[in-house]
Amino acid sequence: DVIPELVSHCSSVAKSASDIKLLLVLKVAHPAVMKLVKDLRNGPLAGAITVEQATQILRDMKYDNACVCFSAQAMALGQWLLHSDRTIEELAIFSDSFPAYILWKATSSSYELKNDALHFVSSLVHVAKQRPPFLTLLLKCIFKFDYSGSDIAVKSLVGTVFKDVTKGTPLKAEEIKVLMCHAVRNPYIVGVHAHLASLSDGCTQEGKETLTVWLGSCDADTLSRVVSIEFLQSLGATNRATIVAQALTRGRNCDPKVVAFIKEAVANGDI
Repeated sequence: DVIPELVSHCSSVAKSASDIKLLLVLKVAHPAVMKLVKDLRNGPLAGAITVEQATQILRDMKYDNACVCFSAQAMALGQWLLHSDRTIEELAIFSDSFPAYILWKATSSSYELKNDALHFVSSLVHVAKQRPPFLTLLLKCIFKFDYSGSDIAVKSLVGTVFKDVTKGTPLKAEEIKVLMCHAVRNPYIVGVHAHLASLSDGCTQEGKETLTVWLGSCDADTLSRVVSIEFLQSLGATNRATIVAQALTRGRNCDPKVVAFIKEAVANGDI
């Protein structure tokens, strides 16, 4: 019975005050409250919360394994991050406070992504694309988790990032390097291996060359775990040769299919 009054009160206050306590709204999982947040996400509500309140929302989301309010809170944080008042100093505090487990929940066999976690990841990538100075800090948030998630979950997360990051304005060379520095490590390598070709396909020719040079600087073992046949097939002969020149076939984890592909390409004069 109190929900209509709560919505009415918050709607009224949100249109006139600058000290909205967003947490009071998001503590209640109710369609009317969700609608309120959605309706006001581009207005004073998004700009009114402080960085301290934003970090409190992050802490609440960390423990929300049932995802009662996860979606609404994620949406509100996405709008808060996009707000024109956000500063790099606030983003640094936000990034440092971002819990490693916020996207993940423990199961009996492994860590899996929470419901709506990928939507939150997409919103963070969207902010990074709209506000390039925030890219490094937001990628640090997304890839902060250091434990082994299920292969399916990890591939889903990396695939979402690679798909969304290539939308709109092409990535600059430095942005590609930052992305790879965060993604090419455990436990995300299995996801990079699965989606590296699609990332390359979404880059400009300059971006492809940057990606190839960056991969060429990796040690042979890391490179062999990341590169797939699909990625090699997507490269021109010069870029393909750059990868092979790093002694890919000597990596102890190299996929035998990749080794066979390289040997055939050499035999056919494609490399």
